[in-house]
This record gives sequence, C-alpha cells and structure tokens, in this order.
Amino acid sequence: MTWRNVALAGRAAAVLVLLQIAVGGQARPVKPKVPVGIDPGGTAVGLITRGIDYTIPAVARCLARDGEGLLIAWDVVAREPSPFAPQIAGVASDSDLVSAVACDGKVRIVAVRIDPDDGVSVSRALAFLATTPARIVVLPQGNQPRDWLPFRRAAVEFERLLIVVEVSAQQPQSHPVSDLANVVVAMPSSDRVGVSMLAEVATFVSCVPQARDPSLNGAALKSLFQSLQAAGELSKQLSSRSSSQC
Repeated sequence: MTWRNVALAGRAAAVLVLLQIAVGGQARPVKPKVPVGIDPGGTAVGLITRGIDYTIPAVARCLARDGEGLLIAWDVVAREPSPFAPQIAGVASDSDLVSAVACDGKVRIVAVRIDPDDGVSVSRALAFLATTPARIVVLPQGNQPRDWLPFRRAAVEFERLLIVVEVSAQQPQSHPVSDLANVVVAMPSSDRVGVSMLAEVATFVSCVPQARDPSLNGAALKSLFQSLQAAGELSKQLSSRSSSQC
C-alpha cells in the first residue's frame, strides 16, 4: 500500500466522522483546512510528531505534497492525512522545529502525528513513512514512546529507513533501541543553542550527496551519518551556513 492509498482511506474515514456528526454521534474537533500550496522540492525527511500547526506559513512551506498539492502526511491518532496540533504562544513545539529548517527546495518534511502513550502508534507511523519518499526519519525527544517494543519491531521490519532518535543528557549506549542497525541515538552535535536533530538531519541530506543515494539502506545511512557527526562535519555546516547554501 502506498501513502496515497493510505490518504484516500483516511479521507473516507473523515467522511464517516461527518456522518457521525449528522446522526448525533461523537466526533473529534474539526481541524483547520490545509493552506493551498505546492511541494517545496528536495529530499523528503520524516518527522514523528505530536502534531504541527500547518496554518503557520513557515511550517506549511516545508511540508511535502503530492502533484495535486495534497500533504504527504498522516495522523495515526485520527486516521486521516492532517497531522494538526495548534501552536500555543510561548510553548516550544514541533512546529518550531519545522519552522527552523532551511527548506528552500532542498528538504521537505513528511509529518506523522502519533500518541507517545501508545507505542503501537509509533510503529504505525514508521509503517506509513516506509510508503513515502522519506528514507530518514527523526523522532524528537518529546515524542518518544513509553513502550519501545513496537518501535523495535517496526524498525527491524522497515530496514530501508534510517531512524534518528534524539536524546539530551541520556547516554545513547543505554537507550533501549541503540543496538538496532538502522537507528541512530544521538544528541545534536552543533554547539548552537536551539539546534535540533531535525535541523542536523536536514543539513545531512542537503549537504551530503551520498545521503541521497537510493541504494543505501538504513544501516549504511547510519554509518555515514555517524561518521560525519563524529568528525564534526555536520556541526560545521550548521555553524557556518544554512543548509540552503551547501
């Protein structure tokens, strides 16, 4: 099943929700309409998120779309293709992470909304991302599951993906998924305050031609990413220029 098939199924589910409203059933709050736009171009990077506010122009401009302008995205919780969560003033969010990425035709974000309290939702996010153009996926610190077992199973199944799990003070060696061949558990290598792992991965796919090699699987991409991060190359790119200037 492709991401388009999943999206069509999701739209059908949305129609059922409207029918539930019509007959007095319970339904989730209506999400805002996705702004009209076109695909920004560039390499697709998956983002597992609690939700993004795609009504913010700096977010919308980075989101991957198909040829009809529809988002290549998914909400695992609501089972439809609009991974929305409102931006709250003064509260850091995944919308801030996306806004900080220098897309500019080199990177496009495939966002998938999950519920971290439901470990299965993260595995479903990986299953969806495996059907999209994204080959590298970022799991930020605040979105990580309580139960890592479903994640482990999905990571092994979708070995084509490189999954980058962001940590802070925790030692990567002690992380429950650090042993997986296609999973990187790491902190951002940049000394710049506020630089996220999403920004570092965006720099990786923008500035390193090998990162866009379709013949590389997740394990090979992991080796390449870790070698460049250890050598400080990604940090240099982030410190000296935006990814759009690579």
